[in-house]
Amino acid sequence: MLTPRIMKLHREEAQEYVEIGALNGLFVLGRSMGFIGHFLDQKRLKQGLYRHPWDDISYVMPEQFGQEQM
Repeated sequence: MLTPRIMKLHREEAQEYVEIGALNGLFVLGRSMGFIGHFLDQKRLKQGLYRHPWDDISYVMPEQFGQEQM
């Protein structure tokens, strides 16, 4: 039977992992797993992707019409 090897990180090695973005990689991995879970739930429940009505979320800034804000 193989015994697990205990990995000890020195402060410099730990700092290197932080600098190369290992924590960001863990964040992306978790988010990806969540998206996959939501996708599988939608397929299992035979639900489509919810799309909010475009006219409810779109807006036009007054500067685009050449008007100044009052």
